[in-house]
Amino acid sequence: MEPTNAALADWGRAAKSAVGLLSLVAAILTSALTWSGAAWPQGGNWPRSISIGTASPGGAYGAYGEGLARILTRTLQIEVTAQVTQGPAQNIVLMEKKEAMLGFVTTGVALQGWNGTGWAKGTRYRSMRVIFPMYDSAFQFATLKRLAIKSLDDFAGLRIGVGPRAGTGGTYVPEIFKILGIAADIRFGAIEQIASQMADGKLDGVVIAGGFPIPALAELDARQPVDFVQPRCPKSRSP
Repeated sequence: MEPTNAALADWGRAAKSAVGLLSLVAAILTSALTWSGAAWPQGGNWPRSISIGTASPGGAYGAYGEGLARILTRTLQIEVTAQVTQGPAQNIVLMEKKEAMLGFVTTGVALQGWNGTGWAKGTRYRSMRVIFPMYDSAFQFATLKRLAIKSLDDFAGLRIGVGPRAGTGGTYVPEIFKILGIAADIRFGAIEQIASQMADGKLDGVVIAGGFPIPALAELDARQPVDFVQPRCPKSRSP
């Protein structure tokens, strides 16, 4: 299915917004890192390189991370690399171990890590510090158009890709479906991988949590007729 002019326009606007946000992120990070380094002695603790924990290929974090790494490398004149990870939970662990200086996280996953709840399983990860929020994450529910899915209840029994286990989708979607009583066949994997599997008919749908634009989802929408399912509140029941 070829993308429509309206779809292309939407993706174009999203891409421009992403570029603007990325420039703002780079400016703030550069200021913060430069300011913090100003008080250090010459040749002291200023790092020779910086690693940014991003997420799996095909997601928004990967795209933002690669762009941000290029900008910071040019501005700070040190090597800055975007590290492919499973997502927020792994990024928090990497920062705790000092294997990454910067990392993209979602607020809920970070709060669980800070308090030692959920995925953290009792371990409190408190080395991280929040610099600023980037954007609101959206849950995007996409299914093959031929299935004619109309609601989340119809996801029951379907093969649904949710991203890596340590990503936002991998952390939350299984819990959300459990609460809603939706017995879907949950599959984990890189965002790029699950989008490709859906295009090949190996998955019936995907649920991806992230910002816009999501490269893998844009490519999927261009290759395969898909429907984006809008979650709806359950109808009120009479007592």
